[in-house]
Amino acid sequence: MSRSAYAAGGPGLVSVVIPVYNRASTIGRALASVQRQTCPPDEILVVDDGSTDASCAVVAALAAQDASIRLLRETRNGGGAAARNTGLRAACGELVAFLDSDDEWLDDHLEQRISTLRSDPDVALVFGAFYLDDGRTTIPQPCQPLAGDPLVYVFSGRGGFRTSTFVGRKAALLEVPFDDRLRKHQDWDLVLNLAHRRFRVAADPQATAVLHIASHDRLSAKPDHEASKLFYLKNRQHGSRSGWVLFCTIMLERAFRAERRGTNFRYYLATLKNIDSRAGAIVGVLTALLYIPRLGRRLFRAACTSYCLATADARDRGAAQRSP
Repeated sequence: MSRSAYAAGGPGLVSVVIPVYNRASTIGRALASVQRQTCPPDEILVVDDGSTDASCAVVAALAAQDASIRLLRETRNGGGAAARNTGLRAACGELVAFLDSDDEWLDDHLEQRISTLRSDPDVALVFGAFYLDDGRTTIPQPCQPLAGDPLVYVFSGRGGFRTSTFVGRKAALLEVPFDDRLRKHQDWDLVLNLAHRRFRVAADPQATAVLHIASHDRLSAKPDHEASKLFYLKNRQHGSRSGWVLFCTIMLERAFRAERRGTNFRYYLATLKNIDSRAGAIVGVLTALLYIPRLGRRLFRAACTSYCLATADARDRGAAQRSP
C-alpha cells in the first residue's frame, strides 16, 4: 500500500500514536522500533505534550527522513491520556496502535496484534504479554486469556494492561477514549470501560513489547494515591466486588511500602471494609505479613489473592442478589 493511501482515510489502514514529553533520549529508539515492523504502519503520529527539551527537534529530524512520521504539538502539558486522544482523533487508520516514548516493540508486534483484530471483527482492543527491562535483565510478563471481570484479571496477576501493547479499532476508542482526568491507571480504566460498554477485549499471549522501567521519572513507577482514589471513585459501579477487594489489597501493599500504616493505608482498609466487611477483617489480619523482612509484601499479596479468589463466587453472588 502506498504511503499516500492513508491520506484518503481508506479502510484497514494502521496508525501508530506515540505521546512524548521530555523524552529526547528515548523517542528515537521508540520510533526505530516502529520503523522496523514486519507489518509497517501507514502513519506514525508523535504527539508532543509540551516538551521543554529537544524531543521535538529529534522527531522533526526523523520526520524529514520518513514521510510517514507526523509531529503534532500541544501548546501545554496535558498528560499522556490527553496526548493519546489527540493522536487518536487525528489518526487516519481504522486500527490504532499505542506506544509510549520510552518503550519499544519487537519487529513482529504490529503483525501479531493486527492479525488478531482482523481475524475477529468483534474484538475492539487487543493487549498482550510484554517484557520488563530494568537496564540489567529482561523479564517476560505473560498473560492468560481475558475472561470475566477485568479488575479480577489484572489484580490477581493473570495479565497486565499496558498501553504500549494496545492496538484497537479507532471507532471503538473514539466512543471510549482515554480519560485525561486520570494521572495514572488510564490503561486499567480504558479496558474496564470498554468491557462495561460491552466491547470485546482480547489478550495476545505473545510478548512483543519491551517496557523500559529503569528511568527514575517513569510515571507508572511513582505512587499517586489521589489518582488511584479517583480511579476507584469514578469506576466503583463497574466491575465486581471481588475486583475492587483485590484493588484495595494491591493499594494497601503500595501504601504500606511508602508510609507504613499512614493516611492512605487507612483509606484503602476502610474502603475495603465498606466493600466487604468480612474481607476487610480478614485482610486486616493479613496485613501483619507486611512486617516480615524481604518476603512480607509478596506473602501478603499471595495470601490476599488466594483468599479473594476462593471467596469470589459467594461475594459477587451475594452482591447481585442485593442489587435492585
